[in-house]
Amino acid sequence: MSRLASTLDFFSLLSLMNNHLAYIFSFLLITNIAFSETPNEFINKYLEIRNNENIEQYLKLIHPKCLAYFSNVGKPDFPKNIFLAFRKRLGPTPQDAVISISEFNQDNTKLVYPIKPTHTYTVSWKDSNGNSKAISESDIVLDNNTYYIVIPDYPK
Repeated sequence: MSRLASTLDFFSLLSLMNNHLAYIFSFLLITNIAFSETPNEFINKYLEIRNNENIEQYLKLIHPKCLAYFSNVGKPDFPKNIFLAFRKRLGPTPQDAVISISEFNQDNTKLVYPIKPTHTYTVSWKDSNGNSKAISESDIVLDNNTYYIVIPDYPK
């Protein structure tokens, strides 16, 4: 094989490898964008889970550091009890509920957070009698490109 032919083969191989790398990076970028969700999408997913009373799915939305914290302080059922209490007190959230999101303000609270939230949200609506209902159910955190619910502990 001539030197020219082997050089052309090398550049052909290099070009082919670059095309494959471009496809791989494009796939990773598209996949990452497809699975990233906005805070509103995350909160709507949570509300759907709450409306369907799906405790197992709800627990998957809670940041693992929160679940570990409550387990370590002897309150492993606390997140589940919060879910049940809000569901019982408020009932299902209607489709036309309004979601408001703000940045988390640590100065507003004396609560203990296993992980610092990035956002606080409020969900509001009017019940069948026209009375306003508003809940500031949870703080959320964006951690490793995924949103989670953050449940604070109440100091003694």
